[in-house]
Amino acid sequence: MSVSNTTAATSGFVEAELLAGLWTIIVSARSELLLFAAAMVGYFALFMQRTPQGPKLRAKKLKVMEDDYKEEDYPSDAYTKNSAPVEPKDYARMEETLRDAFEGGDYRSVLRCWNAMKKFEKAPTISLPQVVESMQRFKKDSPFILRELKGFLAKFPSAYDMCCVNELLESLAKRLDSDLMEKIVEMLPTINLKMDERSYEILLNMYFTTRSFEDVKTLASKMKAEKIPFTSRASMTVIKTALKVNNFDEAVQHFRT
Repeated sequence: MSVSNTTAATSGFVEAELLAGLWTIIVSARSELLLFAAAMVGYFALFMQRTPQGPKLRAKKLKVMEDDYKEEDYPSDAYTKNSAPVEPKDYARMEETLRDAFEGGDYRSVLRCWNAMKKFEKAPTISLPQVVESMQRFKKDSPFILRELKGFLAKFPSAYDMCCVNELLESLAKRLDSDLMEKIVEMLPTINLKMDERSYEILLNMYFTTRSFEDVKTLASKMKAEKIPFTSRASMTVIKTALKVNNFDEAVQHFRT
């Protein structure tokens, strides 16, 4: 009986010691536990309550990007009419500003320079493809762009010949803008310009790229009727078109010429 009481007392003492030791550990580690609990609360507060970016929010951001260049923000002549005239010594600076603005994606500044440069007495050195692309960024339609081009080319006929227009056509062809290309071609007689073999080459290649094979055939027939020389690239385009439509006789004819 005495042994049983001794064993029970010993067991109780051990349990008490274990509990006391465990409590001591908990008390000593209370600061670490509090920091851990605070960290968990902070995590849930910062991350678990964030609103995910749903389709509506992404669409709103896209709308903001699209509206960055609105048509009403287009820098018209009214913007520059009260500004001081550009001195001839500043021509080069204006030309450099336009190039830098286009390369930096600042199309509004490109068109501000364009509006100023249209008033130059001496023809400026300007990239027509850059100006036209900047107008299109502001959603200007083809009639507006054509009026701008016609006025500029008519003012500086000796500086901007068909070679410069071909650069513009090449740029539009890369973007497959056949509508504006064709309208520019139709405008040429009004400013005393005429398509050359390079112009036809660009149009032929664009029509082939867009699989407008009938247009290739029509344009090639026009070149023959007007005795326009075929460049090597133009001839290759016509040959490839003939092969695409299984007209082997025409392909052989162009190959021989």
